[in-house]
Amino acid sequence: MRMALPDNHQALQMTRQQLSVAIGVNGETIAYWLKEGLIFALGDQKLGRGNHRRFGYEAVHIAAILAELSRYGMNTTGLRNLSSRLWRAVELGRLHPDFTPIDFMCCKNLLMGNDFAVRGENVPDIMSIDLALTRDDNDVENEVYPIGTPGPRHVKMMEWFSIDAARLLTAYADLMSRDIFSRCPEMVCKRELERIDRVHIRGRSFWGRC
Repeated sequence: MRMALPDNHQALQMTRQQLSVAIGVNGETIAYWLKEGLIFALGDQKLGRGNHRRFGYEAVHIAAILAELSRYGMNTTGLRNLSSRLWRAVELGRLHPDFTPIDFMCCKNLLMGNDFAVRGENVPDIMSIDLALTRDDNDVENEVYPIGTPGPRHVKMMEWFSIDAARLLTAYADLMSRDIFSRCPEMVCKRELERIDRVHIRGRSFWGRC
């Protein structure tokens, strides 16, 4: 896949015709994906009809991934499952727009610490919720502690952060990066949807800034 993205690719918008040319699929396929809910136009499809609809950053990326995986033989069910997970990650972004890769590391440490506690094992200091509550968020932000050390606000984030959220965020960070257009997405999808052990930190936020 070799689709060039502009430097301001987070602000990217395309018409259906432009999207068709960019990802190499016909308009009928894009119309089918819209009908089946695999991709969505901006504003929940309220910005025009037919070819006048505009597709934003996330929709363009997801459509490009779907197009490439279709060429590898993935059927509609598989495409729907993948796009559903990516759109769920997009929704997480809308709910938590300030969530950063550092926040991901901190929350992931707390998640792992909770797992240790459930198993009755010693919880490392960097994974302890009790110790996180004793820290000052400003000190955490200013890296007084080692990177990935959580503070009270990360404990609050644990109300929504889960293993599934970690998987979604990891996949989003990789699949929504510009690098996806120079790699094989089939291998990326398989790897990222099965693992939560790492995250690509390519920018200050997961949400459209990778």
